[in-house]
Amino acid sequence: MFFEADSHLEGDPAQAQSAQEAGRLRREARQRARLCEAMVRLAAAEGFGAVRVYRVARAAGVGLSTFYKFYESREACLLDAFESCAAATLARVEEAVGEVSDPAGKVEAGLAALLAGLAADPGVARLLLLEIRVGDGPCREAQLRWLERWAELLERAGRELGGVDVETAVTVEVRTGDLADSGTRRRTLARMAELLERADAQEAAPAPHARSRLTSGALATLLALRVARGEAVELPAMLDELFYVALAPYLGAEAAAEPLGLDGGGDGEQS
Repeated sequence: MFFEADSHLEGDPAQAQSAQEAGRLRREARQRARLCEAMVRLAAAEGFGAVRVYRVARAAGVGLSTFYKFYESREACLLDAFESCAAATLARVEEAVGEVSDPAGKVEAGLAALLAGLAADPGVARLLLLEIRVGDGPCREAQLRWLERWAELLERAGRELGGVDVETAVTVEVRTGDLADSGTRRRTLARMAELLERADAQEAAPAPHARSRLTSGALATLLALRVARGEAVELPAMLDELFYVALAPYLGAEAAAEPLGLDGGGDGEQS
């Protein structure tokens, strides 16, 4: 799913002017795919800060000259691996969303596909949520663009679901005592609520897309916390928690809690 050579082709072999050219395109695509996978595996095992180019090349079964033919630095290789894995993950999510007509069902299906994809390859999960941020500016910007795509998907579903006022939306943090056992998670969601509440205090509710960005950031943070603890394979168990977090800013606490059988009235114990 994540390291297929075809996703690294820099041209269509079928359109090549010779069999030799077509073979070169396929060979280089395989080499880039192996380099990206080697980067992901080493970064997941040791952290990107410890990764050295010669070890990436050796793990991929190519020479240093081949590495530098494709990448000017280890950060460039990390970025290529991220872009490839991020695109594959997003395609999986969009495919799942496209098979559902109900707006809330789209959110649930998209989250389920995301969690399943990340759990299937913990190294990729670590790359997408953690290691990419250890890279340079372009690496961090790439992750922001990826999260922006999350926000776009949430915004699309949010428009179909209908919005709620900020006073209702900030109750997103009320249920975290039931849905999460981590104080860090609760603080993350409370921070999102604080930002929404601040906009209300200024007599201007946040633009719909701003709300989606806050929500996508909260979702990414919750996932990153689990991945950082080495629990990537357990991510599918977070579906209910993330489904609630995704819907609460649009439906309000009570409506978002209904599919989970929770009381969204706000009387939950805080810690």
